[in-house]
Amino acid sequence: MNLKSTFMRNTLLFSFVLLSQFCFGQLKSVKGNWVSEKNETLSISDTTNNDNHLASNGNSRNLYIEFLNDILSFQERFYSSSDNYKKLNVVKYDLKIEEVNDSLLIATPVSEASKRLFKSSEAITFFNQEFIQDSSFVFEKLTFHTSACFGSCPVIHLEISSDKTLKYSSNFYKEKSFNETDTARSGNFTGTLSDKLFDELRDLIIQSKITALQGGQNQMLCCDGAIKTIILYHNGLRTYYKVMFEPRILRELISFLTTIDQNVDLKKVEEKFSLER
Repeated sequence: MNLKSTFMRNTLLFSFVLLSQFCFGQLKSVKGNWVSEKNETLSISDTTNNDNHLASNGNSRNLYIEFLNDILSFQERFYSSSDNYKKLNVVKYDLKIEEVNDSLLIATPVSEASKRLFKSSEAITFFNQEFIQDSSFVFEKLTFHTSACFGSCPVIHLEISSDKTLKYSSNFYKEKSFNETDTARSGNFTGTLSDKLFDELRDLIIQSKITALQGGQNQMLCCDGAIKTIILYHNGLRTYYKVMFEPRILRELISFLTTIDQNVDLKKVEEKFSLER
């Protein structure tokens, strides 16, 4: 290999490393879930796959993502039968980053697709989900249900009261089994959340913004996934939310509720519970 070829190879390698570090730095600065006052959401996870998410005005989609200087480019990539699947089609939902820090991201829709999705060409302020707070929130009671699915999804019925006590009924299958019940995790139980877990639950409820979500508009209950129902009493109000495919901002709350038996000392009881549905 001559000197010129070696130089070109090393130059390309160095450029690739710099570009990778630059993209990683950009991803790190915006990674996470971001929510606007209107519950428009950006979920930024990875530049290597379509595990990124945009949601606005009842429309949501999983997308790829690229960083183009100050442009955050969410991309829908697909092949079409119209050209016999020869050409990769790309629809770009481009947002121009005006400002970003740990807790806030201000971005302006600049492509036609992003303007249509957000129904705006004005700058939108998004807040990092982890920093959302509400000192006025008063927890009263939460009831949570999951249904069976085409698979081994657990069936859970849970009620948590303001005094931190809980009632819990469940039916779990053993790992990698669709018909063998996990008797240790199945049955009727009572328990009490620790102060730390109760505070975590309260924070997750606030950060999920479930009190502002429109559960009645999310009626995709057609398929073989588990249906999750959350009934929340707070500040003298009742919030009801039922969903099969939950929005990203609800995932941490639902994960907390579905694994609560792993974090609370539960006592098995014979009593059968009648929980609100």
